[in-house]
Amino acid sequence: MNVDLRNHRNYGNKLQITNLYKLLYEGNFTLEQLKTFSNDTIESKIITENSIELLYFCGLVSKNKNNIIFPTLELENFKKNFLKKLLITLFESNYKIFDVNNIELQLGKLIINRNSIPHSYYAIRNFLIKEHVLINHNQNYFEINKKYKSIFETITIEVNRTKTLEELKKELIQKEILGEKAEKYVLTLEEERYPDREIMYVSPFDVTAGFDIISYRSDSSILPDKYIEVKCISALAHFYWSINEVKIAKEKADNYFLYLVDSSLTKEPLIIQNPYKKIYCNENISGEVQSIKYRLDEIIKYFH
Repeated sequence: MNVDLRNHRNYGNKLQITNLYKLLYEGNFTLEQLKTFSNDTIESKIITENSIELLYFCGLVSKNKNNIIFPTLELENFKKNFLKKLLITLFESNYKIFDVNNIELQLGKLIINRNSIPHSYYAIRNFLIKEHVLINHNQNYFEINKKYKSIFETITIEVNRTKTLEELKKELIQKEILGEKAEKYVLTLEEERYPDREIMYVSPFDVTAGFDIISYRSDSSILPDKYIEVKCISALAHFYWSINEVKIAKEKADNYFLYLVDSSLTKEPLIIQNPYKKIYCNENISGEVQSIKYRLDEIIKYFH
């Protein structure tokens, strides 16, 4: 059942919802029958209807073909976990009622910007205030009750992790696309330079080779003798050179060429012959080690 919380006005309080759940647990009722248990006021019937839809939203009730509503949790389990289930569902829904970017830690307290909760969800906001999930902190922020702090922390970490992974994935895909374009750009240059010779495009077939293209150093080369590693560079003004690529560059020496290609593909590439000697071993050019791999068995043996 699709539930739009923006259409809701009032859920009453947790005790009222629990009593409603108890009715469902003890008997077979439709929504219209449940409304007859309410006071004759319009507001009480709205609370009943909104509360049932909130339970649908949380997956805590369902209904059969005869529209009989039945609970999906044991009553005692519901009493203990209703608010936690509600918070988790709110985070996991597409409603964006809680934006993790507006939740912050301040002097050991988890707080959330009042304005980050859309006004159209005032009914759920008021319910959470009434049940002391959200506590008035100041005119700009709510404090999150420490009883529910762990839920907000866990969900925030998970959302940030997912966001970070998605951003990393997009970044890697973009780098891969630019890298492939730069490689094909250099491949075209080499093919134009030696139109009657076969230039080998290696990287699509062997990513561990330590180079991308095999070409010729000059017209006098009888066999392919030019190993080209292509790096797409941009405004970031740096590139990554793997330890395997460095190793191959050392082995190939003057036959290894590093092509630095601007991402715009409108400039002549900077070509460096024997980059192991001219870059890696050059004391005037600094490089930054990003990570080091250690053998765990050696560490355990040493410190045990």
